[in-house]
Amino acid sequence: MSALVLGLLIASAKSSFDAQKGEFTQMSANAIQLDRVLARYGPETKDARGVLRRTALSLDRNWSGNTSRSEKLDSAETRAAGASFYEKIQGLAPRNDFQRSLQSQALQIALALGQARSLLLEQAGSSSRRHFWW
Repeated sequence: MSALVLGLLIASAKSSFDAQKGEFTQMSANAIQLDRVLARYGPETKDARGVLRRTALSLDRNWSGNTSRSEKLDSAETRAAGASFYEKIQGLAPRNDFQRSLQSQALQIALALGQARSLLLEQAGSSSRRHFWW
């Protein structure tokens, strides 16, 4: 009986870890896609792309560190960077339909990143779930 319970606990923990890893991988893919969309928009997205890269690198580098994953995703620094990033995209002044389309795509991808972050926080049981990233 003990072996069965232990087996179920291990399977549950592995399933949870695999789900979080998959969602983090999806967030990484979205960040790459977002960077490409912003690059196509033009040089006026340089600051926003810099914020995106710094935030993504920081999360990636620290993902396997000693601090819990939810603390990294829910840190004041990450929330501030996310808000700053979203404001930079929102503040772009498109000069043509192509740039308007790219800005719209960038905002949608940024929102998807925020939703994925919220999902990871919810799964981790973060006590600060009410804070939003973007």
